[in-house]
Amino acid sequence: HPIPLITHPFPLTTHPIPLITHPIPLITHPFPLKTHPIPLITHPFPLITNPFPLKTHPIPLITHPFPLTTHPIPLITHPIPLITHPFPLITHPFPLKTHPFPLKTHPFPLKTH
Repeated sequence: HPIPLITHPFPLTTHPIPLITHPIPLITHPFPLKTHPIPLITHPFPLITNPFPLKTHPIPLITHPFPLTTHPIPLITHPIPLITHPFPLITHPFPLKTHPFPLKTHPFPLKTH
């Protein structure tokens, strides 16, 4: 060949720290991966995108001038938990009915002796 072969000025070296292999060999799963017997069905009609683009509100959102603060005194929870009744409240099967005529009061007040 007319052009002589050029060798690299620095010889190839190996890494000073040897490669460490993991002490426990990799375990492969005993059962091979299976594909579903029924193939995936795609929808017959393509997805339609909205013809009208999304609009932003003309008035920008106003943030409160003062940041939200937490109460200086932490909330204290009761030391004894609330106990619920073991049996649920049973409501009457028939609703309470009011009298069709309102209660009338006596025209003259009651006199005390």
